[in-house]
Amino acid sequence: MPDVTEEVGVIIAGTSANEIVFVSSKESYPSLHEYVCFSSKELYEEGEKEVEVLSKVSRIEMLSEVIDSSIDPSNVKRILAYDLDEAKVMGKARIIGYFLEGRKEPQVPRRTAPPGTILRKAPSSLLQKFLSYNEEEGLYIGNLAVRPEVKIRISLNGLRRHLTIIAQTGAGKTYLSGVLMEELLKKGATLLVVDPHADYVFLGLKPDGSPSDFRERVLLFRNPLSTSRYGEKEVGLKFKDLMINLSDLSLDEIFELLRVSRQYVNIRSIIKNAMEEVAKSGKNITLRSLREKLEEICSEDEKGKDCKAAAQAIKRIQELEAYRIFGESSFQFSELLVQGKASILDLSGMDIESQDFVVYLVLKRLLHKAQVGDLGFPVFLFVEEAHNFVPSEERSFSSRIINKIAAEGRKFGIFLTLITQRPSKVSSNALSQCNSQIIMRITNPRDQEAILNSSERLGEEELQDLPGLNTGEAIVVGEVAKVPMMVKVRRRETKEGGADIDIVSKLRAIRNEERLKKERMETHLSSGSFSED
Repeated sequence: MPDVTEEVGVIIAGTSANEIVFVSSKESYPSLHEYVCFSSKELYEEGEKEVEVLSKVSRIEMLSEVIDSSIDPSNVKRILAYDLDEAKVMGKARIIGYFLEGRKEPQVPRRTAPPGTILRKAPSSLLQKFLSYNEEEGLYIGNLAVRPEVKIRISLNGLRRHLTIIAQTGAGKTYLSGVLMEELLKKGATLLVVDPHADYVFLGLKPDGSPSDFRERVLLFRNPLSTSRYGEKEVGLKFKDLMINLSDLSLDEIFELLRVSRQYVNIRSIIKNAMEEVAKSGKNITLRSLREKLEEICSEDEKGKDCKAAAQAIKRIQELEAYRIFGESSFQFSELLVQGKASILDLSGMDIESQDFVVYLVLKRLLHKAQVGDLGFPVFLFVEEAHNFVPSEERSFSSRIINKIAAEGRKFGIFLTLITQRPSKVSSNALSQCNSQIIMRITNPRDQEAILNSSERLGEEELQDLPGLNTGEAIVVGEVAKVPMMVKVRRRETKEGGADIDIVSKLRAIRNEERLKKERMETHLSSGSFSED
């Protein structure tokens, strides 16, 4: 027996198997995006069964038989004073489906609702069953926007087909991504997070700055040569070094980093010979020792072909030296990725080219270990600022690896989440491989078009809603959701690192500091002291 809820309208003619048309009074009509239901009978082998069909209001229009565009405005007040207005509400609702006992997924009705069928507000219990997954399988990311009492858990298994989180700046994508990371850590998942702006380094802290429940499961990595956004004291954890030793790279990787393709046979040959000479001398193979050996070769034969090739190699090495990511030691992948922990690659303070180098080398090793079966556990890979690492037009070092992970990673246990505010600038190949999207406010038409082209399940109705979403609201579609829905993201349990700076409070603090400094100066002057201390 379904829960009894208030009547909100009556279904009228014009209804189809996909959409219902209804009329309501102006006192009891449902709001836009509200969920409504009606009783219907579906045919089965054993006969007819009565089911509760869930629908979502897609259009509301208020009409009046007395007040319209032709009426004189002075007569409107008279009509309202004598209560002669016969206003009514017309609406449409998109049919979602119904549930049968023993089946997990909603069923699509094959019959239309006859005119006169009562339309009711959908019970919260029905919405919970329809829209959310159970606690074992689900990740609690928030509550239904139009029904805060309904918890929404997205499908953990749905992440196997990859995910994109999309929102313009300030809409809450970093906050949402942090919520998702918290939920995955609760499930014992292993995370690898590419973090260009140190937005996720506070996972070990609660919002008030005290240690979070995840403190022992967060690993922070950064390049010691870069100026990181936050220090160890602020994040409450020690950073591990994220350096690369040239000798730990294969010859092909070195050629790739130096952008020496196979057609440059002489340059490749001179680099290989120089590396062998450095190794024979007992020195470590570094960019500096390699450059010095090439300079030595060139000085011995200034006009020969070896010098010409060496000069080209030196030029490329000097470009690579500027990135300051190479050192005497190199990160160990066994320390970088630990089962059940979140490894945050803090790339803040590094230029985009250096970030790209690091991400390329880390992800290449991740994919290789997964392909040869050495990984041993699934990895949830988050790539923040995805438009920089897997761009739509320009080629980056990491784009080929990320595109490959998007296409093949799920077969080897790597599940990708791309996070971006500019989907139009992300590779369409990578976006199209992500079968789920969590989309927050987006107003740019090109970005909206990119979202529509990459998503098979985002309809025109959801697309029109994107510019009007409030901060913290998101539309969820794809494999992680049973049906498209609008969610209000829950509060984070950990401290956010990507929040916008409050300019008003910052400037107020500066003014207060200047005022106090001035007062101290005046006090010292009046007392005969000229020290500002």
